Amino acid sequence: MTRSSARRGFSLQEMMIVIGIIAIIAAISIPSLVASRQRGNESAGVAGLKAIHTGEARHREVHDVYTDLGGLAAKELVDAALATGKRDGFFFRVVVGPNAANQWAAFAWPQAWGVSADRMFLIERTGRVVMTTEQLVTDEASATSFASSHAFFTTYDLQSLVGWSYLDGGKIGSDSGGGGGGGGGAGGGGDPGCSLRPPGR
Repeated sequence: MTRSSARRGFSLQEMMIVIGIIAIIAAISIPSLVASRQRGNESAGVAGLKAIHTGEARHREVHDVYTDLGGLAAKELVDAALATGKRDGFFFRVVVGPNAANQWAAFAWPQAWGVSADRMFLIERTGRVVMTTEQLVTDEASATSFASSHAFFTTYDLQSLVGWSYLDGGKIGSDSGGGGGGGGGAGGGGDPGCSLRPPGR
Protein backbone atom coordinates (compact mmCIF):
# COMPACT_ATOMS: atom_id res chain seq x y z
CA MET A 1 0.00 0.00 0.00
CA THR A 2 1.43 3.39 -0.96
CA ARG A 3 1.59 6.40 1.32
CA SER A 4 -0.96 8.28 -0.83
CA SER A 5 -3.53 5.47 -0.76
CA ALA A 6 -3.13 5.07 3.02
CA ARG A 7 -4.06 8.73 3.47
CA ARG A 8 -7.03 8.63 1.11
CA GLY A 9 -10.05 10.48 2.54
CA PHE A 10 -13.74 9.66 2.28
CA SER A 11 -15.16 9.36 -1.19
CA LEU A 12 -18.24 11.37 -2.18
CA GLN A 13 -20.36 8.23 -1.97
CA GLU A 14 -19.13 7.49 1.55
CA MET A 15 -19.81 11.07 2.62
CA MET A 16 -23.36 10.84 1.27
CA ILE A 17 -23.93 7.64 3.25
CA VAL A 18 -22.70 9.31 6.45
CA ILE A 19 -24.90 12.35 5.83
CA GLY A 20 -27.87 10.09 5.17
CA ILE A 21 -27.34 8.24 8.45
CA ILE A 22 -27.10 11.53 10.36
CA ALA A 23 -30.31 12.75 8.70
CA ILE A 24 -32.16 9.58 9.67
CA ILE A 25 -30.99 9.85 13.28
CA ALA A 26 -32.05 13.52 13.38
CA ALA A 27 -35.46 12.72 11.89
CA ILE A 28 -36.05 10.16 14.62
CA SER A 29 -34.66 12.06 17.60
CA ILE A 30 -35.69 15.68 17.00
CA PRO A 31 -39.48 15.14 17.20
CA SER A 32 -38.96 13.18 20.40
CA LEU A 33 -36.84 15.97 21.87
CA VAL A 34 -39.42 18.60 20.88
CA ALA A 35 -42.25 16.56 22.42
CA SER A 36 -40.21 16.06 25.59
CA ARG A 37 -39.57 19.79 25.85
CA GLN A 38 -43.26 20.54 25.29
CA ARG A 39 -44.32 18.15 28.04
CA GLY A 40 -41.76 19.71 30.36
CA ASN A 41 -43.06 23.20 29.59
CA GLU A 42 -46.64 22.05 30.11
CA SER A 43 -45.79 20.52 33.48
CA ALA A 44 -44.16 23.80 34.47
CA GLY A 45 -47.15 25.75 33.12
CA VAL A 46 -49.58 23.75 35.25
CA ALA A 47 -47.26 24.23 38.24
CA GLY A 48 -47.42 27.97 37.58
CA LEU A 49 -51.22 27.91 37.63
CA LYS A 50 -51.19 25.96 40.89
CA ALA A 51 -48.79 28.53 42.37
CA ILE A 52 -51.27 31.23 41.35
CA HIS A 53 -54.05 29.20 42.99
CA THR A 54 -52.08 29.06 46.24
CA GLY A 55 -51.36 32.79 46.06
CA GLU A 56 -55.01 33.62 45.44
CA ALA A 57 -56.10 31.52 48.43
CA ARG A 58 -53.64 33.34 50.68
CA HIS A 59 -54.68 36.75 49.34
CA ARG A 60 -58.35 35.92 49.88
CA GLU A 61 -57.65 34.78 53.43
CA VAL A 62 -55.98 38.06 54.37
CA HIS A 63 -57.79 40.63 52.21
CA ASP A 64 -61.20 38.94 51.72
CA VAL A 65 -60.99 39.27 47.92
CA TYR A 66 -59.13 37.69 45.03
CA THR A 67 -56.80 39.75 42.86
CA ASP A 68 -55.05 39.79 39.49
CA LEU A 69 -51.46 38.76 38.79
CA GLY A 70 -50.19 42.25 39.55
CA GLY A 71 -51.89 42.14 42.93
CA LEU A 72 -50.32 38.78 43.72
CA ALA A 73 -46.91 40.12 42.69
CA ALA A 74 -47.31 43.22 44.87
CA LYS A 75 -47.89 41.00 47.90
CA GLU A 76 -45.04 38.67 46.85
CA LEU A 77 -47.46 35.75 46.59
CA VAL A 78 -45.93 34.54 43.31
CA ASP A 79 -42.29 34.43 42.24
CA ALA A 80 -40.74 37.21 40.16
CA ALA A 81 -40.75 35.24 36.90
CA LEU A 82 -44.41 34.27 37.20
CA ALA A 83 -45.29 37.85 38.14
CA THR A 84 -44.23 38.96 34.65
CA GLY A 85 -46.93 36.74 33.16
CA LYS A 86 -44.36 34.90 31.06
CA ARG A 87 -42.53 31.76 32.20
CA ASP A 88 -41.52 28.27 31.05
CA GLY A 89 -42.80 28.70 27.49
CA PHE A 90 -46.22 30.02 28.61
CA PHE A 91 -48.06 33.29 29.04
CA PHE A 92 -50.29 33.61 32.12
CA ARG A 93 -53.44 35.67 32.73
CA VAL A 94 -55.52 36.00 35.90
CA VAL A 95 -59.17 37.07 35.62
CA VAL A 96 -61.15 38.33 38.61
CA GLY A 97 -64.94 38.24 38.32
CA PRO A 98 -67.47 40.94 39.28
CA ASN A 99 -67.67 39.34 42.72
CA ALA A 100 -64.01 39.58 43.70
CA ALA A 101 -64.65 37.78 46.96
CA ASN A 102 -65.71 34.61 45.18
CA GLN A 103 -64.77 34.71 41.48
CA TRP A 104 -61.43 34.28 39.80
CA ALA A 105 -59.72 32.06 37.24
CA ALA A 106 -56.30 31.89 35.61
CA PHE A 107 -55.20 30.48 32.29
CA ALA A 108 -51.92 29.81 30.54
CA TRP A 109 -51.30 29.51 26.81
CA PRO A 110 -48.14 28.61 24.85
CA GLN A 111 -45.77 31.37 23.84
CA ALA A 112 -45.45 29.53 20.52
CA TRP A 113 -48.15 26.99 19.71
CA GLY A 114 -46.71 23.69 18.54
CA VAL A 115 -43.20 24.74 19.58
CA SER A 116 -43.12 25.58 23.29
CA ALA A 117 -46.32 23.58 23.91
CA ASP A 118 -49.50 22.39 22.18
CA ARG A 119 -52.07 22.80 24.97
CA MET A 120 -53.49 25.67 27.01
CA PHE A 121 -54.66 25.28 30.59
CA LEU A 122 -57.13 26.94 32.96
CA ILE A 123 -57.55 26.74 36.73
CA GLU A 124 -60.37 28.16 38.85
CA ARG A 125 -60.79 28.68 42.56
CA THR A 126 -61.45 25.03 43.46
CA GLY A 127 -58.04 24.13 42.02
CA ARG A 128 -59.47 22.07 39.16
CA VAL A 129 -57.31 22.26 36.01
CA VAL A 130 -58.76 21.90 32.53
CA MET A 131 -57.02 21.89 29.15
CA THR A 132 -57.54 22.09 25.40
CA THR A 133 -55.44 21.70 22.25
CA GLU A 134 -57.53 24.33 20.42
CA GLN A 135 -55.58 27.52 19.71
CA LEU A 136 -58.17 29.75 21.37
CA VAL A 137 -55.59 32.22 22.68
CA THR A 138 -52.55 33.28 20.68
CA ASP A 139 -51.86 36.84 21.89
CA GLU A 140 -52.96 39.46 24.42
CA ALA A 141 -55.94 40.55 22.32
CA SER A 142 -57.34 37.04 22.04
CA ALA A 143 -56.56 36.47 25.73
CA THR A 144 -58.70 39.48 26.63
CA SER A 145 -61.48 38.27 24.33
CA PHE A 146 -61.34 34.76 25.79
CA ALA A 147 -61.39 36.08 29.35
CA SER A 148 -64.39 38.33 28.74
CA SER A 149 -66.45 35.74 26.87
CA HIS A 150 -66.45 32.97 29.50
CA ALA A 151 -67.84 32.85 33.03
CA PHE A 152 -65.48 30.11 34.18
CA PHE A 153 -65.18 31.14 37.80
CA THR A 154 -66.66 27.96 39.32
CA THR A 155 -66.63 24.26 38.54
CA TYR A 156 -70.22 24.59 37.33
CA ASP A 157 -69.28 27.40 34.94
CA LEU A 158 -66.50 25.28 33.44
CA GLN A 159 -69.27 23.53 31.50
CA SER A 160 -69.15 26.49 29.10
CA LEU A 161 -65.74 25.27 27.92
CA VAL A 162 -67.08 22.72 25.45
CA GLY A 163 -64.42 20.40 24.07
CA TRP A 164 -61.99 20.91 26.94
CA SER A 165 -60.76 18.07 29.15
CA TYR A 166 -60.08 17.78 32.86
CA LEU A 167 -56.38 17.36 33.56
CA ASP A 168 -57.20 14.49 35.92
CA GLY A 169 -59.22 12.70 33.24
CA GLY A 170 -62.52 13.02 31.38
CA LYS A 171 -64.15 15.47 29.00
CA ILE A 172 -65.98 18.50 30.34
CA GLY A 173 -69.69 17.84 30.44
CA SER A 174 -69.28 14.06 30.84
CA ASP A 175 -69.71 11.97 33.97
CA SER A 176 -66.17 10.59 33.56
CA GLY A 177 -64.61 13.85 34.68
CA GLY A 178 -64.16 12.64 38.25
CA GLY A 179 -65.15 14.58 41.31
CA GLY A 180 -66.26 18.15 40.84
CA GLY A 181 -63.44 19.67 42.85
CA GLY A 182 -65.54 20.77 45.80
CA GLY A 183 -66.83 24.14 46.89
CA GLY A 184 -64.75 27.29 46.77
CA GLY A 185 -64.48 28.72 50.23
CA ALA A 186 -61.77 31.15 51.20
CA GLY A 187 -59.03 28.70 50.50
CA GLY A 188 -60.36 27.54 47.15
CA GLY A 189 -60.98 23.91 48.12
CA GLY A 190 -57.34 22.83 47.97
CA ASP A 191 -55.39 21.03 45.28
CA PRO A 192 -57.16 17.87 44.06
CA GLY A 193 -53.83 16.33 43.12
CA CYS A 194 -54.13 16.48 39.34
CA SER A 195 -51.30 14.85 37.43
CA LEU A 196 -50.15 15.87 33.98
CA ARG A 197 -51.10 13.32 31.34
CA PRO A 198 -50.48 13.06 27.61
CA PRO A 199 -53.15 14.89 25.59
CA GLY A 200 -56.10 12.81 24.46
CA ARG A 201 -56.47 13.47 20.77
